[in-house]
Amino acid sequence: MISNDTSDKTAFGFILQDVSDLGFEGWLDMPPSDVANCFYEVTEDVSSSLVDDYSTLINQEKEIDELGVEQSVRINHVECMRSLKDGILDVFKSMKTYYELQEFAKDNYEN
Repeated sequence: MISNDTSDKTAFGFILQDVSDLGFEGWLDMPPSDVANCFYEVTEDVSSSLVDDYSTLINQEKEIDELGVEQSVRINHVECMRSLKDGILDVFKSMKTYYELQEFAKDNYEN
């Protein structure tokens, strides 16, 4: 059920942390809203950092242009936006995997 896919590894990492924090049965009973909030907070932090880094690169590129220095490499804005989109979709895929594994565990665990 867990592949080498980055989003699956991320989901598994979240699960391991939650099981460590709450115990297995506590994890089984963890409400979906709590799970979604955790994913939201991580996504907010990561995307904010990425946007800040992107903004810094744009400003640096402008400063170099203003100095009249020729640049052999330019920012590929479309590729940057595509990477951000892919990253955010990976978060949703991770959350889906998280929920699937939690449901599988609930269905197969006998207390």
